[in-house]
Amino acid sequence: MTRLMTHRRRTPLALAITAAALVAAPSALGADAVLERSGQTQLTLDRATAKVLTANGVSVAPIRPAGPRGGTIAFPVTGGQIDDLSTGAGRITHSGGLVFRAGGTAVRLTDFTVVVGKRSFLTAKVGTKRLPILNLNVSKAKVGITAGRNITVGGVTTTLTPQAATALNRAFGVRLFSRKISVGAVKVTARSYATAVTLDSALASTLTSVGITAAPIGPSGADAQGRLVFPVSGGELAVGGISLTKGATKVELTDFVIDTTKAAPELTALVGGNRVAILSIGLAPAKLGATSGVATVDGATLTFTPAAASLLNTTFGLGSALTGTTAFGVAAVRAPQG
Repeated sequence: MTRLMTHRRRTPLALAITAAALVAAPSALGADAVLERSGQTQLTLDRATAKVLTANGVSVAPIRPAGPRGGTIAFPVTGGQIDDLSTGAGRITHSGGLVFRAGGTAVRLTDFTVVVGKRSFLTAKVGTKRLPILNLNVSKAKVGITAGRNITVGGVTTTLTPQAATALNRAFGVRLFSRKISVGAVKVTARSYATAVTLDSALASTLTSVGITAAPIGPSGADAQGRLVFPVSGGELAVGGISLTKGATKVELTDFVIDTTKAAPELTALVGGNRVAILSIGLAPAKLGATSGVATVDGATLTFTPAAASLLNTTFGLGSALTGTTAFGVAAVRAPQG
């Protein structure tokens, strides 16, 4: 990971916070979205299975902070990452759990981790061990992202693993639990760390006046405040981008990277297969923060680089409307610290 370097004198803490928020977490490099400690996974228990358990004197209850929610059991999301937003592949961690009780015996399953990939399953802590508890059927999974950061994964069904069935049968001295018994349906609602950009009003007016439309490229999006939102994907990369369109002419700026190797940070993007320095990032007016492992940068200014201004002027026939001092907007960043 590169270091943040500026001509302004900054404290080590300020440098660490800014670098963390702009560059994000290196461990998540290659992901499409790094997840905040926000959202939940809801489990709707299979009715037939629930009836069989009740008839045999086995109860199932949530362990806090998990709890009932609208006929489901909700488990708070504590983090993770989505490696591929088109399939939902990734890893999501949770707090809380489930407790199975029969007579005086209780089996606690806690700290669920959902893994979606070539094999998809849910693991849990059972005593001091972590075991695969559920197999996940994601063949009909539906993945969605709105506002550039709100992620949902639905249409996932679950069955008990052989390991879980064996553990429960031994604990309760029964043969009630079998492999592939249907447990229920799962829906994930999570939120990605993101960079939100408020487009400069003067720039927006200029673009509109000459017939240029600016729009986010998925998985980026726009939030309720009209900001362009780009999910933080880890490492130095942010997925998605911006398209600028005028008639039949379109310029797409994608795969943003924060370059911190220069005296002033720059944002580069892929433009027609080439990486170009698009925006200069001003940190002097920004407010930096770090709370509970979350680094924030609020109020970083974004200005076109001379190269980007020249490129867009030429492409769209703008003359000298854009320059190296033209404001693009103001950015707010939330990213995992460290």
